[in-house]
Amino acid sequence: MKYLVTLIIALCLVSATQAQTRIILVRHAEKQVGDNPGLTAEGIERAETLSHTLSGMSINALYSTSYARTLQTLKPLSVRTKLQVQEYAPFNKEEIEQIIEKHKDQIIVFSGHSNTIPAILNFLTGKDNYKTFPEWQYDDLHIVTIHDSASAVDVLPLK
Repeated sequence: MKYLVTLIIALCLVSATQAQTRIILVRHAEKQVGDNPGLTAEGIERAETLSHTLSGMSINALYSTSYARTLQTLKPLSVRTKLQVQEYAPFNKEEIEQIIEKHKDQIIVFSGHSNTIPAILNFLTGKDNYKTFPEWQYDDLHIVTIHDSASAVDVLPLK
């Protein structure tokens, strides 16, 4: 929940006057144990908070891996925005490029995992700055802004 105030401030600072694509990357919320676990009560609360926090944004697309926990993380946002959550393969760089091109100059939300969100960040920035998140860490959120030139990419990490 720590990232909420920072997120609101950061979103206000992002310039809407330039053509840009914004990608919001979020790790799934707290999960239960077992094969393909769903969210815990705390995770469901975090998913609701995420939906509420992003409710003022004109989100155009929601993408999730095929796991219950990532789909459930975006479910409240899907209900709020009336957008269907689409599945994606997080390590398929060509697919991610196609999704970004399809939603050029729009806002996209990706729900992923402790290893996939850093991999996507590294892919988008062309650097290897992001490492796998600790297993207990669920409150990271990153906003990636791809400017019109496509060569300028900004990453805003939020807690």
